[in-house]
Amino acid sequence: IQYMQQTNSKFSRIIQLGVEFNKTGTLNFNQEKFTKIVNSEPLEVIEFLRGDLATTGFITSMKKKLGAIVDNQTGPVSIRKKSMQSNISQIDKRIDSKEKSLVRREDQLRNQFAKMEEAMSRIQTQGAAGQSAFGGGGK
Repeated sequence: IQYMQQTNSKFSRIIQLGVEFNKTGTLNFNQEKFTKIVNSEPLEVIEFLRGDLATTGFITSMKKKLGAIVDNQTGPVSIRKKSMQSNISQIDKRIDSKEKSLVRREDQLRNQFAKMEEAMSRIQTQGAAGQSAFGGGGK
């Protein structure tokens, strides 16, 4: 956006028309400056923006640059999107794996608990049988 435009206009950069980067890296548009220039030199502004509509002009230049950025195969936006989708897929697979692992561990603990309860029940049954075999309560 800051590059010089090769046109027949006296303007060569968009900042001359009131579009500027601020300290945070975003754009500011100075409406008053733009309106003043458009009112005083409309053909120069048109020439700067349009150029020859094929290879020169700010609009043509921006279309080319934005097209390269959002290109489905090679553009950085597409590449970043594919990378994020891959990361999401890997995370989903890890979540599924952890969930399956937790289900297996839960089953394992439930089985251990059931065996422990069964063993305690046998011990209590044996204890009760032993007490009755040796005369009951021990008092």
